[in-house]
Amino acid sequence: MNKLLCSFSLVVLLLLGSDSFAQGDEAPYQFDKQKVIVVGGDYNYPPFEYLNAKGEPEGFNIDLVRALAREMGLQIKIELKSWHEVRNRLETGKIDAIVGMFSTPERDKKVDFTIPHFVSSYSLFVRNGSDIKEFEDIRNRKVILQLDDLGYDYVKERGLTDKIIIKANWAEILKSLARGEGDCAIVSRIQGVLFINDLNLTNIHAVGQPILQQKYCAAVREGNASLLAILNEGLSTLKATGEYNAIYEKWFGVYEEKLVSRANLVRYTVWAIIILGSIILFVGVWIKLLRRQVRKKTLELQLELKERMVTEQRLLENEQQLVAQNEEYETLNEELNERNEIIKKINEQLILAREKAEESNRLKSAFLANMSHEIRTPMNGIVGFSSLLTRKGISEDKRLQYFALVNNNAQRLLTLLNDILDISKIETGQIVITKRPVLLHDIFAELKTLFHPQAESKQLELILKTPKYEQIEVITDKQRLFQVLANLVGNALKFTHSGNVTFGFELQNNFVLCFVKDTGRGIESEHLESIFDRFNQGNSNGSNDGTGLGLAIAKSLVEMLGGAIWAKSVMGVGSEFYFTIPLNSN
Repeated sequence: MNKLLCSFSLVVLLLLGSDSFAQGDEAPYQFDKQKVIVVGGDYNYPPFEYLNAKGEPEGFNIDLVRALAREMGLQIKIELKSWHEVRNRLETGKIDAIVGMFSTPERDKKVDFTIPHFVSSYSLFVRNGSDIKEFEDIRNRKVILQLDDLGYDYVKERGLTDKIIIKANWAEILKSLARGEGDCAIVSRIQGVLFINDLNLTNIHAVGQPILQQKYCAAVREGNASLLAILNEGLSTLKATGEYNAIYEKWFGVYEEKLVSRANLVRYTVWAIIILGSIILFVGVWIKLLRRQVRKKTLELQLELKERMVTEQRLLENEQQLVAQNEEYETLNEELNERNEIIKKINEQLILAREKAEESNRLKSAFLANMSHEIRTPMNGIVGFSSLLTRKGISEDKRLQYFALVNNNAQRLLTLLNDILDISKIETGQIVITKRPVLLHDIFAELKTLFHPQAESKQLELILKTPKYEQIEVITDKQRLFQVLANLVGNALKFTHSGNVTFGFELQNNFVLCFVKDTGRGIESEHLESIFDRFNQGNSNGSNDGTGLGLAIAKSLVEMLGGAIWAKSVMGVGSEFYFTIPLNSN
């Protein structure tokens, strides 16, 4: 791609110095401008000249020659045919000019060339894995070429191989190479790269340095000096007025932008794959560890149950022996009653332990299933929109929108990963609380700035309520306090669809009371006490509203800061979350 852009830069430099291409001062030629000039070109040579879907001439050279004719008052007729036929028609006088042709000494013997209006590089194209690395390697190899093209002339002049496969145009040449019909092909580097992208030929590429760079001119029949002078004057005028630059930008500016956009797509796709791979690896390891812990706990409970069952059996045997002893019947009966009470309590404990184990397994299974959903959803978004980006014809606005969606889904995956890391650190005691002086007004103002766009997008009112007096300073961990508040405000905005979200703080003796209130759907009373448990989502409607880790992390962090957290809620009215932190704590 860098070499392609360098070729464009070379062209621009040549165009800026167009005066150097002008002919010397000569006497004006007499030319009949009422005569219709027949101009020929290649029917399949995009973006220079080609027949569009309607069968009409189109391309860079076509726009250029039409502008030249308009500028010089010429009447022209454009005919596009195969390149071999076009060259033959010019040399035999059946047409007056060719819109674009590379200038070489051999060709100059048969036609006359105008001043150059482009410079192009020819390159060697091979299939992936080929041992051909440079031009000298084509000796005695099968080379695919277009008849009478500059590349064809170049190979014939050097005589490196006589194994030449002729194709009608460059698109057919590259498709033939991709199918394995020859060993290599020689075409213009810029058009070769564009054809490969447009035809989705993934198994071929350009190799080595450019074989040759040649000036691209219009051509007239040998000896037609009057028409040559008119064309040269027209080209010079177009360059001087800036119309040439506008035509160039129309056709080649688009291709440059297209190539750069595809490079960005590749870069974003690679980053998305790296992020997704890392997350999948981490989650896989973490799920495996969870399953191992659940299996270990289940075995321990089964062993404990078996031991208690053995104990109960022994007690029953002792009871039968005591019944057989009539003299100690009453004493034994009291002992048996006591033992029965113990057994009853043991049974109750066993049932409770089993229920807790089953509940733990259920919650962890639900968490694993939910986490799988949480991961798949953004992953599907990234894969889906990345796939859309590879389609042709997507506007730049749509492409930027898809890039933004890929980025948002990646951020969502990173947030999930941070929650998993935080709960893991809390379980292993790796979180360290660092307390320093903190200005509460600054924290709450920062929160409002952070969440204001989200509230505005949902048409919610975000209200901040703090004491009116001067800044209040507390001794606490600013990062963890901000994390707890951001979690509560983010949840409130997530589950509120109309009304407002209010947050702030109040002073109460030696504590600061922080609060977050919303007008959302509320939390059912039977779930209110368990919303701070790990893996609990605080609902019973079967919806996947998150991983169930956020409030559990918030509760652990508040307790580490020396406070307590609780909630109130009324279904259909809203929810209120409160927590305290010491005003001054060391």
